[in-house]
Amino acid sequence: MTAELAESAATDVVERREAADALAKQVMARWAGHDLDRVMAGLDIWSYRSPAQTHHRQQAAGFHVPGLPDDPWIDPDAFGCADVLRDAYEGIRDEAARFMDGRMAAPPHGLPDDAAANAPAHSNRPAGWREWRFARHGRFIESRCEAFPVTSGAIKRVMERTPFLVNALFLTLRPDTVIPMHYDPINAYADLWLGVFVPDGAALGIRDEVRAPSEGGVMGFDHTFEHSAWNKGTSDRIVLSLLIHNPHLLPHEREIAAFMIPHLAKFGGRTIFA
Repeated sequence: MTAELAESAATDVVERREAADALAKQVMARWAGHDLDRVMAGLDIWSYRSPAQTHHRQQAAGFHVPGLPDDPWIDPDAFGCADVLRDAYEGIRDEAARFMDGRMAAPPHGLPDDAAANAPAHSNRPAGWREWRFARHGRFIESRCEAFPVTSGAIKRVMERTPFLVNALFLTLRPDTVIPMHYDPINAYADLWLGVFVPDGAALGIRDEVRAPSEGGVMGFDHTFEHSAWNKGTSDRIVLSLLIHNPHLLPHEREIAAFMIPHLAKFGGRTIFA
C-alpha cells in the first residue's frame, strides 16, 4: 500500500502527524548527536508521509524501521543473551515438563493473563496453540512465575542485559496444530526462541525457508516477514519465546524505539504485539 492509499484509508492522519512531530522533537533533543535518519523515516511511514519499502513477503505494520536486512533469520548470538537460555535449558525443560505429563495445563494463546486452562480458544486462533506467559510489556506476571524459578530467573538475567525485552512465554503447539501464514508488527522487535520440547514434524516456515527448532538450541527471526508454524508430530511442541530488540538496530535506536512505541500504541491498530 502506498503512503497515499494508506492516508486516504485512514481516519487519524492529523492526529498521527501531530504525534509524530511531537515525538520527533523529543527524540532530537534527547538523542542529539546520534544518527536519527532511520528513526525519523520510521515516523514518516507511521504517519503516512512516506511509503514503506518492504522486502519480499514482509509487511510494515505499526512502527517500521527501514533499512534493516532482507533476511528473516537472525543469528541468535547477535541478541547478546542466547547463552543465558542455553545455559538454563535443562532446568527450563524440567519445569516445562509439567505441561507434557499433565501436572499443569496452559490456556489458549491470546487470552488475558489470568485465563484458565479450560477457557475457550480465541475465535481466530487454533485451539491447539497454547501459552504460559511470564512477562508482558516488560513486566513480570508474578502469579505465572512462582512455579517456574529457573525459567523466570533466566528471563530476569536476559532483562539485565537488555531492557528491551517485551514479552516472554512458553508457546505450545499440540499435535496436528497449524498456525497459518501471517505477519506480526514492528520490526524493531524480533523473536528469540529456545527449543524446549520439539518432536519430529514440528517446524517454523518463514518466507521461503523451513527450519525446525532444536531442543536446547536457540533461533532468532524477524516476525514482520510472512511466517507459519506447525506441529505434525505426536507430542506437544514447546518453545520459550522472547519478544526482544532486533539486534540490527543500533543501541540508541533500540532506546528510541522503546521510548516511542508506547506512545504510538495509543493509536490502536496493530502497533504493538500482544
